[in-house]
Amino acid sequence: MALSAAWRWLAAGLFLGALALGDHWLTEGATVGNERNAVAGAVARTAENNARGVVLLGSSTTADWLPTSFLAAIFDKTRGEVVRAHVNGCHQTCTLAEVRGLLAQGRHFEVAIFGTNQFQMCEYPHSKRVLQHRLLIPTQDLPLLFGLYAQSREPLTYFARFAGGAASEAYADTASLQRSWRRSLFGKKREAAPRSWVRPRPLPKSGGPSLCPYAPADVRYKTAAQRALMDSLTELADVAFVLLLPEATLSDPSPASVAAWQRHRESFRAMASEHERIVLIDLTQDGPRLPANFTDGFHLQPNEHIGQRRRLRAALAAGGHVEPAGPR
Repeated sequence: MALSAAWRWLAAGLFLGALALGDHWLTEGATVGNERNAVAGAVARTAENNARGVVLLGSSTTADWLPTSFLAAIFDKTRGEVVRAHVNGCHQTCTLAEVRGLLAQGRHFEVAIFGTNQFQMCEYPHSKRVLQHRLLIPTQDLPLLFGLYAQSREPLTYFARFAGGAASEAYADTASLQRSWRRSLFGKKREAAPRSWVRPRPLPKSGGPSLCPYAPADVRYKTAAQRALMDSLTELADVAFVLLLPEATLSDPSPASVAAWQRHRESFRAMASEHERIVLIDLTQDGPRLPANFTDGFHLQPNEHIGQRRRLRAALAAGGHVEPAGPR
């Protein structure tokens, strides 16, 4: 017999309590969960370096091709003055949470760098994203975060995941368990194949990023997050460079793809123009765009790294932000 709504909420409350107890018992030292450890590693790296020179934020699509030595050289700093604060898979809202945490600690930098791909502007919800928020954002900034959740396609999913993560960070790191247990508790339709602790077949490999079509509903949440991030970056640094990064969808000549990329660039230009200390650098007009230029459609192949660094330095030099590269 189906549970009444009140009993379902009671069951959910008991479930969260059990998660909290189980997490404390099973994960002493907070060492269970790949995403949790990724965030902890970034927090530790940032805390160990109290430099005020350059801070690198965002995800691996930015960090992979921007080594500390390069950033130190172009901004005339020592390597110790560059803080690598990036987190794997850290998109707009995650980076916003991290920046708010740095501001709460009284951190300030001369230069901040954040890069984003086009596909990151659509939600593509995953439990790890809410876990990142939960681990990084200061309590006083929760109203800001929850206001962004309210603009998402499924606000209750974000709020529920935040509550689950507050009870158990290890649980928040496991999307498959969340789906299974949520359906059991709230009676949603089960999939035809029975679920188990072990997936019988591996997931197919991703064919690369999906184009974000940039319909208003698709980008409402991430655009609000990006604007809030730019607001916070102007507090964090004397100047912040926001990089538009290439991906394999650039090679799609279809009208839908061309229009989506145009809306992407126009949206960022408009947001950047609202912020005096934000400098937008578009690295998507030339350079890598073919699938062969990327390992997975958005991470650059190693042989593309040097060329991308040259393009970035040239753009910075053209704006008078760094010295031009000398003759080779």
